[in-house]
Amino acid sequence: MTKMEKHKDGQLPTRLELAVHLHQQVILGVFVTAQAIKRIRDEQLYKELGCDSFREYIETMTPVSRSQAYLCIKVIERFDRLIPQKLQKNNGVQLLDNQFQDFAIWKLGEIANLNDPDLKELLDGGRVKVGDRDFDLESLASVKQVELQETMKKYKRDHRALTAKLDETNKKLESENKAKDKKIDELKKLLEDYKELEYRFGPGGWKLSDRRHMLELIRAALYTANGLVVKMDIKEDDPAEFREQVLEFVRYIDMIHKNLANKYSGLIS
Repeated sequence: MTKMEKHKDGQLPTRLELAVHLHQQVILGVFVTAQAIKRIRDEQLYKELGCDSFREYIETMTPVSRSQAYLCIKVIERFDRLIPQKLQKNNGVQLLDNQFQDFAIWKLGEIANLNDPDLKELLDGGRVKVGDRDFDLESLASVKQVELQETMKKYKRDHRALTAKLDETNKKLESENKAKDKKIDELKKLLEDYKELEYRFGPGGWKLSDRRHMLELIRAALYTANGLVVKMDIKEDDPAEFREQVLEFVRYIDMIHKNLANKYSGLIS
């Protein structure tokens, strides 16, 4: 709320008074204009001026086109996000208008496309690389529209390419981190298994881990085979060839049992 937006007695103005005051600012400097247009739109103050819509207000009561009006809003939102302290301080908007007095709204619109670090560097009086050229505010003030637009196109392409490369790098790092996390989880699980083996079988028990895994596979296979053989329910009236194949499998299992019993006879009590 500026001083002009208050009555002498300190009372807040009516909406009509505020609308008239902001409308008067629309014809002033670019930043004052942009801020006033944005508030009139955001707070729907155009209704107090007899307009049914923001579009009607722009087309009938201001010297700017709709595209220029929305460009004004874009510029003020961009600067407000980056340097709100300048816009909110007393006379902050007027100071910006003085700083950019030689800049048309289209040029400010192009400048607003700079990324945050570059725009801040420019506003602080520094130089920024835009496309193939280095600019400060003084050199930007004199550059022609077509030249700046072409330069900004290259700047945007370079920025998109850099952003895409950074995104790709981030995705790669994220994928690598996920792989590392998975490996860490696997190692933690392996360590837990080793600790369990040490607890059950004493020092050196972790050496049984691979064989224990093999034993689990063998046990699961035998349980599955046994269940399938039982489910087949071989009968005398089954085809002779089929019965012979099943019996051959049973004899093979029996041979494995005898071989294992012989190999580990010393362990069998």
